[in-house]
Amino acid sequence: MKITVATAGTKGDLYPYLSIAIELKQRGHSIIFASSPHYKSIVEKYNLYFKALRPDLDYKDPHFANSIMSNSNGGEFVMKQIVDRYIRDTYLDLLEASKGSDLIIASMLCFAAPIVSQKTKIPWISGVIAPSIFWSKYDPIVPHNMPFLRHINFLGKNANNLLIKIAKNATINWFPGIAKLRNELGLENDNNHPMFEGAHSPLLTLGLYSEHFAKIRSDYPESVRLTGFVFLDETVDEYAEKEMNDFIESGTSPIVFTLGSSAAYCGEDFYKYARVACEDLNERAIFLMPESDVDLEVKCNDNFYYTGHYPHGKLFKYAKMIVHHGGIGTLSRTLMSGCPSLVVPFSHDQPDNAYRLERLSSGIVIELKKLTPSLLKQQLHYLLNSEKHKKSAILLKNKIELEKGARNAADFIEEAF
Repeated sequence: MKITVATAGTKGDLYPYLSIAIELKQRGHSIIFASSPHYKSIVEKYNLYFKALRPDLDYKDPHFANSIMSNSNGGEFVMKQIVDRYIRDTYLDLLEASKGSDLIIASMLCFAAPIVSQKTKIPWISGVIAPSIFWSKYDPIVPHNMPFLRHINFLGKNANNLLIKIAKNATINWFPGIAKLRNELGLENDNNHPMFEGAHSPLLTLGLYSEHFAKIRSDYPESVRLTGFVFLDETVDEYAEKEMNDFIESGTSPIVFTLGSSAAYCGEDFYKYARVACEDLNERAIFLMPESDVDLEVKCNDNFYYTGHYPHGKLFKYAKMIVHHGGIGTLSRTLMSGCPSLVVPFSHDQPDNAYRLERLSSGIVIELKKLTPSLLKQQLHYLLNSEKHKKSAILLKNKIELEKGARNAADFIEEAF
């Protein structure tokens, strides 16, 4: 079977689909991987045929990263200024990439996939990496700009359903470009909101996370199947690995601080506060941060190690705690490590992911606007001494590591088609 796999977004969006593509290729399927030009070298490293999808955006630009990760309107910026603004370009590129394909598999942010599918009659399978995207009235989300809504669970499904309707009405006008494109292509208006019902394929919607993190709810689309978290096993340069291992082995287990592949470019205070807190607590730390900010000769010493990207799967297992932004890719790796988390969410699904982790007693949350060196120090000290969180993290790890996300996803795909 010839399959086009399409993604949009950050590396956290890329990696699960790349892992599924690798699994499908190993099963004998022909794979075309379509994504941002920035990921061409990453994709081709796994011997997959790559096709570029516009827009070609630089997530490493601090101004752009701040707009994306804005706690007040980051979601609106992404949908209006990236997804909808460039929908025609994305559609044309995906149309070309999927020529001759038997199936399209697409991430939620690739809003062109259902349009291409409807126009070409190529079946489409959607994927969701975080539970908040399902907008369940039985499992209310924590919006990035309204974290106080985590306290409303007790109000019940009717109140939650009202909030969902409000969210739909407030966002329906974000997509004039999609509406215009569909009209020009002669596609009938199905009245599906692109962020809600329109984001899920009736053929199969893959929930690429663990049932131990969030369960399927009765108001999910009938096509949803949970696969477990899907991980990509990354390689690392031998010299970089030796340098990292030398630091890890030179003292006590470190705390790892990371803001993923996008939030890191607008998290200067996060790293400054982290170092101050660790100095006060006499804790060793590893800081994963933008490579442009890394000056090893100045910043690295016996207690602190600064570096750019380093595979989480290879590093987190050596940590005593992980402090991160709550992106689902980073969060899933913390769960696999068995380490407690301190989460400082920025935007999008991150607050919802963070408070789910807190409810599972595997982590605690500091709201970004409340972050100070003293509060960070206080919460680090608490979590370092919390046996409850350590035990919960280990229990979750023991359950999640039994799941085979990429294999399960491939099984569901083959069964559906």
